This record gives sequence, C-alpha cells and structure tokens, in this order.
Amino acid sequence: MFEIPQKFTGIDAEASDFKAFKTLCFTLQDLGFFKVINITDYDYPKNYYDAEVCDSSGTYHLLMNCFVPYLCFKKGADESVCLLDKASVSSAINSINSDFIVLSCEQLNQTVTDSHLVNLSRSERNDVKSWLPATVAEVMFSWFFD
Repeated sequence: MFEIPQKFTGIDAEASDFKAFKTLCFTLQDLGFFKVINITDYDYPKNYYDAEVCDSSGTYHLLMNCFVPYLCFKKGADESVCLLDKASVSSAINSINSDFIVLSCEQLNQTVTDSHLVNLSRSERNDVKSWLPATVAEVMFSWFFD
C-alpha cells in the first residue's frame, strides 16, 4: 500500500524546485520521449506543477507535486483525473533522477484510507480528511488544495 509522504501539503515545507521539474521535462524531450507544449509553475490552489506534452499517442500531462518529488501522468486538460501509465517514460525519469518517484495508476487509484495517512502529521491528516478525496491521486495532485 502506498503511504502518502509527509509535507506533500506544503505545511512546514518549501515548494520543490520548479527548475528541476522543467529540466526533467526538457531532458525527456531531448531524449525523444515527447514534445513539451507548455509547463506551468505552482498555481494556487493546485498543489502540483504541470507539463503538457505530446507524443505519438496524443497529448497528456506530466504532473509533479509541488512539495514532494512524486509524479504522475494524466490525460485531459480539466481537473478530472484520467490517469495514464507511461512505462518507458517512467523508467527514463528514474534513470535521469532517482529522487523523482513516478506513481502508477494502481497506486493512484487506491481509495484513501487511514493506512495511506500514517506518515502524516495530525494537521496534515485533518487537512486531507477535510478535502474528502476519493483516491490517492486526488490527494497527491489536487486542484482544490487549500
């Protein structure tokens, strides 16, 4: 079971390095995995950076939580979460920078339970419970983070 990491909410945490996320995206582009269309910095109330990219299968997004180096892939431009697994890109990310962790659809689609929240402070657990997220993805990559 995936345990949500401390500080993902930004409580007592600094935002992670946006420049490192941009560098990762352009490195993946240089390696031919996709073409970068647009990269968006932290945009409150979202809790993630967003790179819109495209490859032969179409346009999708690479998201990274702003406070911990966890990433995922999703399809669609709205706030709905239609997750993707991109095995070759995930493998490349791990090779480029082992600090980045790409979460799978299986991990992200898990229904949030107290077991997912064991690493969080009381304040973080209370925040998560007040958001009423259904899945781990809705916690880690929230468009209504507050």
